[in-house]
Amino acid sequence: MLKVEAAAVIYEGKTWTGRRHHLILREIADTNKDWPIDGEQGFVLSDGRFADRAEAARVAYAAGQIPAPKRELFSEDVFKVQD
Repeated sequence: MLKVEAAAVIYEGKTWTGRRHHLILREIADTNKDWPIDGEQGFVLSDGRFADRAEAARVAYAAGQIPAPKRELFSEDVFKVQD
């Protein structure tokens, strides 16, 4: 079954992944010495595709990763603090 695997940001053609978007943005900024980061935020799915927040919300709900449908998915919706 398709599911949400990781938070992701596409920045300058590269997909950066992690558990939380703000941590990914910090890593990009530290690596590139650039701020603000204007990358596209979304998620990587279990099939390897990048999905925007709306598509990821539909996938997460269908996979049982979130209890109710949402318009947009946030990393906090899927990944617990201790993850």
